[in-house]
Amino acid sequence: MIGNFLSQPYPLEQRQSRKFVVAIAFGVFVFSFLYFFRPFGLYALPAEELPIVTCHFGLICTGALLFNFFVLPQVIPVLNDDLNWTVSKEIISTLWNILTIALANTLYSSYYLGAGFSSTKLLFYLASTLAIAILPVSIHVLIKNTILLKRNLKEAEQIAVGMHHKKRLTATPDATLTINSENKNEKFTIPVGDLLYISSADNYIEIFYLENGRIKSTLIRATLKSARDDLRAFTAFYRCHRGWIVNLDQVESITGNAQGYRLILNHTDVTIPVSRNLNVEITNRLSK
Repeated sequence: MIGNFLSQPYPLEQRQSRKFVVAIAFGVFVFSFLYFFRPFGLYALPAEELPIVTCHFGLICTGALLFNFFVLPQVIPVLNDDLNWTVSKEIISTLWNILTIALANTLYSSYYLGAGFSSTKLLFYLASTLAIAILPVSIHVLIKNTILLKRNLKEAEQIAVGMHHKKRLTATPDATLTINSENKNEKFTIPVGDLLYISSADNYIEIFYLENGRIKSTLIRATLKSARDDLRAFTAFYRCHRGWIVNLDQVESITGNAQGYRLILNHTDVTIPVSRNLNVEITNRLSK
């Protein structure tokens, strides 16, 4: 049961403004907690030094989080993989945040406060940081996952009930579409109604289509942006996620999880993700 919960999809925050606000909020929380409750020996500090030291600890927390939110994902791209983000990865990421904050606190205490660096002091700050963070972080993860899962499932069910399976392709039955490669030396042409979806694959795109009733795929060196430009004349093709373009005529139903909506297509078990900022637009497109 615990394993199933840990493997559940979890929404990875992608909004830069939201990350910045979270970093600031946790810094303010650390400052306020240390200043008003004075744990871990802070009660022994002179009154005039207390606001300075506690403010420094709050700034350290914010700085460490900003580094982990904005710098680290540029070095480790998997930290941006929102499609495969799970509760367990969110917990590991949180523990990493706690470790980096504890290390920064240890360095601050050792060199600014003149206490000297040691493994014992690092363990002390690690335990202290964990003690402060574990409750609010655990509550935040649990509540966020539960609320988003229930909300997205309910809204997806409502959308599925109201879906109109109306064809959106403005093309004759024998029309074809062509997707060009990046260098224009390669192109892929199929009947317009046979294209199911396109996914991003590093420097390539993978095109999934029907041929004699069977699903096939092909790789082309191109970007989703260029593919979307090639498909612009056909209103059924919609870029519902930064890594996916889908044929809305092939959408059979819609479901949801904590990360957002998922489109269920005909002919395949693959579910196509929808970016959270496009929830309203995909609802309107599927209802018309």
